[in-house]
Amino acid sequence: PTRHSRASSCALARMKRRRVSEDGRDSDENESYDEAICSPPATPDQIIDDGGDGVAERGSPAQRRLGLGRHSRNDAAGRRDIQMPPGFSCAPLLFANDSCPAPVKRHCVPHVLSLCAGDLWAFLAEDILLKVFGYLQTHDLCHCACVCRHWSRSCFSPVLWKRVDLHSKYRARLQARHLRVFFSLSAALTHVDALGVAKFDDKALAFLATRCQLHWLRCGAEPSSNMAASLDVTHGGYQHNNHHAGVVLPHAEHRSITDGGLQHLAPRLSQLRVLCLCRCPLVGRSLGVLAASCSTLTHLLVPGCVVPDTDLARLIRANKHSLTSLDASPGRTGPTDRTLTIAALGEVQMLRELTVRDSRIQAGALTRWLPHASTTLQKLDLAGTASFSVAHLDMLDASRLRTLCLSRCLRVSSQGLEQWLTQASQLQHLLLSGNQFRRFPTCNTLMRLDLQGCYIAPCSVTFLPATLQHVMLQRCTGAAAAVQALSANPSTRRGLQTLDVSRNSPDCLETIELFSELTQLNVACVVVTDAAAEAIARGCSKLTTLVARSSSLSPSGLVAFATYCTRLAHVSVRQCNRLTDDAIQRLAAHGNLVSVDLSMCPKLSDNALKALCCCKRNLEAAALNRLPLVTASGVASVVTECRWLRVLELYGLPTASRAMASIAPGCSVLR
Repeated sequence: PTRHSRASSCALARMKRRRVSEDGRDSDENESYDEAICSPPATPDQIIDDGGDGVAERGSPAQRRLGLGRHSRNDAAGRRDIQMPPGFSCAPLLFANDSCPAPVKRHCVPHVLSLCAGDLWAFLAEDILLKVFGYLQTHDLCHCACVCRHWSRSCFSPVLWKRVDLHSKYRARLQARHLRVFFSLSAALTHVDALGVAKFDDKALAFLATRCQLHWLRCGAEPSSNMAASLDVTHGGYQHNNHHAGVVLPHAEHRSITDGGLQHLAPRLSQLRVLCLCRCPLVGRSLGVLAASCSTLTHLLVPGCVVPDTDLARLIRANKHSLTSLDASPGRTGPTDRTLTIAALGEVQMLRELTVRDSRIQAGALTRWLPHASTTLQKLDLAGTASFSVAHLDMLDASRLRTLCLSRCLRVSSQGLEQWLTQASQLQHLLLSGNQFRRFPTCNTLMRLDLQGCYIAPCSVTFLPATLQHVMLQRCTGAAAAVQALSANPSTRRGLQTLDVSRNSPDCLETIELFSELTQLNVACVVVTDAAAEAIARGCSKLTTLVARSSSLSPSGLVAFATYCTRLAHVSVRQCNRLTDDAIQRLAAHGNLVSVDLSMCPKLSDNALKALCCCKRNLEAAALNRLPLVTASGVASVVTECRWLRVLELYGLPTASRAMASIAPGCSVLR
């Protein structure tokens, strides 16, 4: 919103020229003002163009006669009359036509003109502004604070800074001084989300320890994924953090937070309810110290942290009456056993979500724990647990479980799983990648089905639920039959949003164009002809993620996707050696790309990289590995134009060292 638009400025200037004393104003002029102020809004046929000074006259004849309806030509073409917000009334300013004295009317006209110009926010009370700003995130509040002084005072009110959410696209630019400013705005700060903020370290924790009593803390590195894998169709429906991983380096770790910093903060965490330390390998033994002061935890998420089994079990027992969610998946150098942790879970009364992806869990510990937890458990993720078998599956309450992940649990047989699925009445997510099944596992309530790498007889695919929204069939022998069964159901055709048929035969592509609501598609390592690409692009025009890493994709096929799928934001065309610069220019013309992988496309040159500058407002990650025709100037143009670029891969680039030397002064946000 602006302080005064051109219309109000012109009208006020004319009023100053016409303003005279009360005795000097004649009755005709008073009647003209009455008619202009109280006349109804203009109709479309009352908008005329003078054709001379680029200004359109708008309004009733009386309003145009007094100069109260002048707007710019663009405004007159694209704007309607200002609509008042609900509950807002101009009656105290306008009065009635007969009872309004001329002096009062002359005093009220500037306010009415300001309202007509769109300056409605200036009249809102402070509590209403705080109510509106309370729905905004942290970076949006900072933007609003730059509008005017009135908004700045409201945006930095301590009432709005009880929650600080720094997990946005601006997190790479945050410095330590910014964190201190955010944390000092309110003494009642309770929620801090600093996931992916590299400058959130022990000093920031020490600053928090002196000012606030935290209830919610999330920090560390984002879920690890390399650039190529991040563009695949995501499988995060069973994860706590389902953000797109397109801007995360492989094996990302957060080493700025250590046990020392967390121990300083521990005395201020007596009311902590949510603690998430993602991939912090230097945090471990401090959780045992936290057990002495914190007994109100409901969510404990420490994936990738090197937490000793004894300290984790101690913290679980201290919060056994409140704990509802636990993610204790060890990192690469994590503990060798979680026996004590599993034993401590038997004392937890309200556990609903458990994620422990560890192949070293013993079968005896699961046997002792599962009977106690089956009555409340709703999500179970034991991917890679070699000791999990059908006997353990029978201990679970199928009527309560909603998410089950048994990927690479090779001891789960097809017959035992089918018998258990017949009792599952609320199961929504089923992930079984890496297993071998004779029949296609299914359930009437499934929304997400992951069968990557599974061997399934095509003849067994006879029934698929109409509720499916996400299907992963990578390297699945029954993929073609499954896609045909999905396309035969009208409800599934309208509801399917994610489909992964990578590394399968071309038969899987025959009926994909029938899924009109599809948003994510992975056809990597599948022969994609020009006709198939055009048919899919026409039928699936709502695609936002496309993975087409195949040497068979031609420039015309990519142009078809760029023409019909205008919402594409994440694209991977790695190893598409037939693509040219013109195809990339058509792809980037819409300016919506957020992450792109152009690795190992030998025909691409600097022109393709310069075309990416059309996406300078959105592009955050780019993989440019092994491009022999790309020079240092092309890489520099991408970095200097794309201000939000945070990840840049240049593996195998002949001029990589020269490119990095040329962009070194401006790559402060790159990781």
